[in-house]
Amino acid sequence: MSDSGTASSQSTLATELVAGVTTFFAMAYVAFANPAILSAIGLPPAATFLWTCLIAALASGAAGHFVRLPTALACGMGLNAFAVSYATHSPEHPIGWQMILVTCGVASIGVAILSLVGARRVLINAIPPQIFAAVKAGVGAVLTSLAFRNTSEFSKHVGTRWWAWGLFALGLLIILGLQWWYANRVSPDGQRGPDSDRGSDRQPQPAWVEIVNNSSFLLSIVAVLLVAWLISPLERLTPGPRIVWAWTEPGALAAIQPDIFYDYLSFGISVLFLLLLDIAGSPIDFVRHSEYGAHLPPEAKDIAVSRGFLVDSVANVLAPVFGVTPVIYYIENHVGWRAGGRTGRVALVVAGLFLLLAIFGAICIFTGSPITQIIAPFCVMPTLFYVGLMIIAESFMTPTGDDVIRDARGHAFYFIPAAITTVLASIATLDTALAAGILAYGMLSLFPKSYLGYRTPPDHAALGVVYLGAITVLVFSLVR
Repeated sequence: MSDSGTASSQSTLATELVAGVTTFFAMAYVAFANPAILSAIGLPPAATFLWTCLIAALASGAAGHFVRLPTALACGMGLNAFAVSYATHSPEHPIGWQMILVTCGVASIGVAILSLVGARRVLINAIPPQIFAAVKAGVGAVLTSLAFRNTSEFSKHVGTRWWAWGLFALGLLIILGLQWWYANRVSPDGQRGPDSDRGSDRQPQPAWVEIVNNSSFLLSIVAVLLVAWLISPLERLTPGPRIVWAWTEPGALAAIQPDIFYDYLSFGISVLFLLLLDIAGSPIDFVRHSEYGAHLPPEAKDIAVSRGFLVDSVANVLAPVFGVTPVIYYIENHVGWRAGGRTGRVALVVAGLFLLLAIFGAICIFTGSPITQIIAPFCVMPTLFYVGLMIIAESFMTPTGDDVIRDARGHAFYFIPAAITTVLASIATLDTALAAGILAYGMLSLFPKSYLGYRTPPDHAALGVVYLGAITVLVFSLVR
């Protein structure tokens, strides 16, 4: 597939550069959030920061070069939170990060095999949107729960709850303030058109406006950090040896116990589901929903999707080896599409900027001042909470097209799987929530189609595999 098609003909190098920078600033919070989240299961923050940036640079660079679409990747937000919630759900029997990463690696190999034989695309095409919505809602619920829980724990350590929750509120206000500023600038009359990647009537904004708007997460982290330092200087967060790679920790490899791998079966199947179904911002999402991607020739679409599946499959197999959780195509890629990004140059720009951030992280480690000593974990909690809320909100958006809902009963039935997943993910683990949401859809599908109040896709044999996996997850998660 070449860049000479419809998509590239409507973009310039300068536009692609701006779109890449905009996408990077919308995604870059993961470099700080991932170490903050995974440190709860013992992964060294400095090494996690370094390899989070490197795997994002490697995966995004490969996507830009081979897929040639504006689709960048980084460690999945939600998947890392799920790993932590699963590992720490039972305080009496916490799970080490070694088995978590090994299980993620095995699940990633399964996804890679499904991608190579073409079964992955069959599953994605067969799975109904209600299940996609349930998965998305569960991920959002895990992020919001983690943000609340970590902020609460931080408030106990500092001794004054108002300080911790005040910083949390400050971070949210920074994000909401920038979002409000941008919304009023784009639509000063309050009339908002459709999304710009689907044919917007919005006026294009200067590059700096787009970048500032999509830097709200990073600016929130910096603002919380500065205020925290002004109130009370923070202690160093990562004392001890300079660990560049998690697997070099003493005893790291010895903690792997293949003979008890079946204990992690529900976690592994859930990771496989997440990697299969989290396609927002991916090549398949670009060619389906982007105005420009939709006009690509069918052959170019097939090549892009196949290469996209191959790139993220390989990156996901490598991620646990690097010492981080698997990667996904970020939904933040949509901001690059709205900024005019049409080709793989966008992903290459993102890769280059993540590489620079990795180099900076490596320099900090070798000079004895890891950046994770400066960025405290609680600084990213407002961002995680906001991202989680947005994911939940998007999962409950009213469908259009063939899935249009005709009445109130249709709304209720359509969103029951997502609602179940949201509630259970907030009070239990995501594997249990996902299994319950998927099986809830299976139960609802037994109702007459006319009674449900919306059109349902035809039954597909692949759904039987999904239901079987959900039952397995539910059984193992309940007896764990």
